[in-house]
Amino acid sequence: MKYILHITYSLFYAKIPTFILQKWILSQRIEWLIVVAKKGHYKNRIQIAEQIPSLHINGQHKLITILLDDPVVAISQKIINVSKSLKLLDDLKKRIIEKEIYWQALEKEQEDNRKAYSKIYKDMPHYKRKFSNGESYQQMKQAAKKSMNIGKWI
Repeated sequence: MKYILHITYSLFYAKIPTFILQKWILSQRIEWLIVVAKKGHYKNRIQIAEQIPSLHINGQHKLITILLDDPVVAISQKIINVSKSLKLLDDLKKRIIEKEIYWQALEKEQEDNRKAYSKIYKDMPHYKRKFSNGESYQQMKQAAKKSMNIGKWI
């Protein structure tokens, strides 16, 4: 079955139904959950991250190391929040703290970039909202009053 999952994920980006994934979590099928955590649909990875406490310790450690490095921010942050209540090894706790600091720094950097860009674009005429200060609205009214030069047909 594990090989079928590998083949399925190499050919398709499929989402496993939640009741099947829940059954795998309850039956502690760690090998299958690892495949889903590495290559699966993001909603399946979020569900695994939420259900980490119900797994045994070895499965928790394996899945936390995989899901912690997930490129989707929501999954990584969910695993960080869930793992705060678990008893983990010291090196894994250190990696979790480092990843949490990394996501906070990235969020702060993006916020700083947004502020910098808003200052740059603030006074540019093409950045203004349409009809924001009435200036473009007045220009549109003046253009509507002018007669259209359609030429002579007769």
